[in-house]
Amino acid sequence: MKRVQALVELGARLAELSGTLEQTLSDVESRYGKLRTLSDLYSSGFLLYGFALWWSIFLASFLVYSVVPVSRTFRTCLSFSQKVEWISRVVSNVNAVIMVVVSSGLLQQTFWSLIQGKVLGRALPHEASFYISQALLLSYFCYDAVLILLFMRSISSPCSSLAHHLFSALSIMFCFYIGEKQPLALIWATGIALTEVSTPLVNARWFLSFRYRERWQYKVIGLGMLVAFVLGRVIYIPVLVAGIVLAAPMYLNPGEALCAFWLGLVGSASSVTIWILNVYWTMLMLRGARKLFKSQARNSMTDQAAMYSAIRGRPPALGDNENTHLKTV
Repeated sequence: MKRVQALVELGARLAELSGTLEQTLSDVESRYGKLRTLSDLYSSGFLLYGFALWWSIFLASFLVYSVVPVSRTFRTCLSFSQKVEWISRVVSNVNAVIMVVVSSGLLQQTFWSLIQGKVLGRALPHEASFYISQALLLSYFCYDAVLILLFMRSISSPCSSLAHHLFSALSIMFCFYIGEKQPLALIWATGIALTEVSTPLVNARWFLSFRYRERWQYKVIGLGMLVAFVLGRVIYIPVLVAGIVLAAPMYLNPGEALCAFWLGLVGSASSVTIWILNVYWTMLMLRGARKLFKSQARNSMTDQAAMYSAIRGRPPALGDNENTHLKTV
């Protein structure tokens, strides 16, 4: 009985949260409802506000972590450059959560309209929110690119991250250019934003790498990160593109063949480039996992040799434990 009551309360809270989210979307749409083109994006100041917002989150997080004992690792184990990357990953998590929640909600509304038999054409449910979410994501890419350029020696894989941000930003700007004529571009960009679902696990593994490499939590999160990255980025992007191509007749507006051509060209180039970067990062993760398990196997064999030597009454040989303290990746 208590479980049923708890489920009912959980359902009520989820419904309340859904209503709050919808009201928030409506409020944002009423303020930035005319955000449709690149000129609107620049003239409204939204991009500048978003850029300032992400930098404010970065500076506030740095201050909180420095003053409040949120993490002992941050305060005692990190250099300044490592602290910069730590906070940048905190902001990355904030962006990932926002993008996944908003994008999944917008796509759910869109697909529900299709299930009900509505041909979307030029109209998307909560269309303004599509533009606003992409503008917010664009401002994040601008903030993160500036951060990487300022602290290039402190950030991991700066060149590949800059390439990812550049192609993603160009894709979003293209959506602002073509989205009013072809809503399919907005759906594609919003679907790509869902790949951020793997980001919190990637960052969590990095956070744990300083003090908890030998803990089971580090290994479990690393495995979860690898699975989420492969499913959410390497496999998901081709499936998304294929699904959009198959569903194109329901979205594309008639008489806009040129826009459809450019959408296919830019979308394919951007998707392939981002996909190649994701495959490259996946290979790095697989290499790290391989080193981790090989190191564990060596340590296990070394421990067995030491135990056997102790039983036989002699100390272990010099080479028996030379790999005991190898660092894992």
